[in-house]
Amino acid sequence: SGYVNDPGVIALDWLEQQVLNHLPIQVFNGSQGLEPRVNLYHYSDQVNPTYYLEDSGMFQVISGIQPMDVEVVNKVVLKFCYAGQFQQYLTTVIIDPTLEREDALNFRDPISDISFQRYGLKEEIIECPFIWDLDTAIRVARDNIRTRGLGVYAIEIQASPSFGYVEVGDVIALTSSNLALSQHKCQVIQKSWSGNT
Repeated sequence: SGYVNDPGVIALDWLEQQVLNHLPIQVFNGSQGLEPRVNLYHYSDQVNPTYYLEDSGMFQVISGIQPMDVEVVNKVVLKFCYAGQFQQYLTTVIIDPTLEREDALNFRDPISDISFQRYGLKEEIIECPFIWDLDTAIRVARDNIRTRGLGVYAIEIQASPSFGYVEVGDVIALTSSNLALSQHKCQVIQKSWSGNT
């Protein structure tokens, strides 16, 4: 809920900052315009890979499994229901691993609990001025814990141009004897050219 009253705002920039940033999708420029792709962390329990690929000379793992520069979060304070006339948020949803008792707006989460045991308390305050629905606010808070609570890890792969059909957002089942992975499900998060690979 809300509106934009600044004619200088570019629609896609506004969407990325205010809406897409809080959804379990990423938006890419595809062959037919903008394409949303669901984040691997937000699939159902049964993730079906798009491709089964094996570490070889044509599709070669060139780095080990490394942590990405994403800050761990295990306590989320999400402010929503922004009342412009009062210049304040009317309500807040909290996911807190130190919480003794849950209620309608304060929750615990299993991933948050594990993260707290590993990393200590890592809190983030999120302001969502265009969310007015309680269930949406809870989902956004839980999605933040789910994607960042245990850290994010990645590997780098060098592939020949014949693998150009693999798109950002695709889920692949990777088999690599070097990393002792057998059909390990992972998601392509970035593509770039390096010479002719």
